[in-house]
Amino acid sequence: LCTRGSIVDVDEQVRRWNAVELDDTRRVIDRVFAVDPLVVTVGPAA
Repeated sequence: LCTRGSIVDVDEQVRRWNAVELDDTRRVIDRVFAVDPLVVTVGPAA
């Protein structure tokens, strides 16, 4: 796994993912959907 210019060991990345709790996910969702206006497009946007 390579992000930000460095390679992260697979075991380390799995540990990071497992450390994410439901509250962490909720905070991110709340921050993403707090943007006004939120625009979602499905299919061609032409």
